[in-house]
This record gives sequence, C-alpha cells and structure tokens, in this order.
Amino acid sequence: ERNSRLREGLIAIREGDITLRAEEILASGIIKGGRTAEEITGDINALAEQATQILIQRFGGDSDNTVWIYQPELQSVIEEIKSSKRDMVLRISAAGNMVRGEPVRSRLELYPNEKIFDKNELILSKTYELEGVEPETILQDFLTEINQIAIGRGILSDPLTGSVGRMDGTQLYEILDSLIDAKGKVQLTATAREETDSQGPLRLNIKMEQM
Repeated sequence: ERNSRLREGLIAIREGDITLRAEEILASGIIKGGRTAEEITGDINALAEQATQILIQRFGGDSDNTVWIYQPELQSVIEEIKSSKRDMVLRISAAGNMVRGEPVRSRLELYPNEKIFDKNELILSKTYELEGVEPETILQDFLTEINQIAIGRGILSDPLTGSVGRMDGTQLYEILDSLIDAKGKVQLTATAREETDSQGPLRLNIKMEQM
C-alpha cells in the first residue's frame, strides 16, 4: 500500500499536480507571550483551524486537506512562547510540497514581534531621471529597494516571493500613468499606510512629484 501511494504521488508530481509548495505560509498570527500553556495552545489551535479553513476554501471540502502539526515541535513552541516576555509571530507553513488530497504536514516558525514602522512614517524618497528608462523599470526599482529596507528593519518576508509589501492596485496604475506622462526628473516617496509590526505586510502610500 505504501509503495502504491508513493507511485501515485510521484506520478502526480510529474503531472504537475502539486497544489501547495514547500514553505508556503498557511496561516500567520501574533500570540501573546508569558501566559499559561493552555491559553497559548488555544491560540495555536485557532491558528491551525484558520489554516485548515483556508485549505478548504482553496481546494474544496476534501477531508484529507487538514493541517498536521508535529507534536514535539508544538510543545517546544508552546514552551518558548510561555517563557517569552514579548508577543511572538507564529507562522504555520507547509513542510513540503503537497499533492491534492493528502494531509498537509506543517512546520511552525516563531519570531519575536515588534513595531517596525509608524503610520505615515517615511520609508524611502528617491529621485529618478526618466530619460531613456521605462516607467515600469523605475517603479520596480523603487519597490525592490523598499522591500530590502523593510526586510532589513525586521518585517518577515514571504518565503516564496521574498516580498513584504502590498500596494493598492489602483494606486499602482496611477503612479505608472503619472510616470508615463512625466518628463525629466521625478521624486518618488513611499510612506507606511498604517502602523506595521514584524508580521507585516507593509502597506504603502506612494506619491510622485515632478522635479
């Protein structure tokens, strides 16, 4: 039976039926430290249930698409949060590639939580020469630098994309349109839309000024 399941899994992988990638985040939340094991366990279970519900929404009501947590790892995380004097960010992520219909083996990642940016805090202001440069290239350069700054300050990035930020789609196209219409030099300025902690994501407000 084990060999049969292995063959079926290998066939599914060859056919591109992987529906969840290793290290993909299933759920993330902030858990208060310095409390009882029972209270912390309740918060972790709620986060695991959130991850399960996300999988159900994503893949349908398949009962096998449940999140499985390695118990020794769970106990270690509970003890670390219990002894912590600060809040902690807990991420539940996929321990490996998942084929549709299989239980999801998860891993727990724990990080100290702290405030990284205040609301409206300046993140980056930079001047660009538009001559001979595509607007998309300028905006991508700007967003890449913001991403590097945010990671350096302590915001946790997505393991698959390396990204920490989110930008409203309407605002993105408005900035691109403004860059297309502009000439000479422009200044792009990015601020935090809201107070942002280690968990993120970093939501941005970006403005363009003609120089």
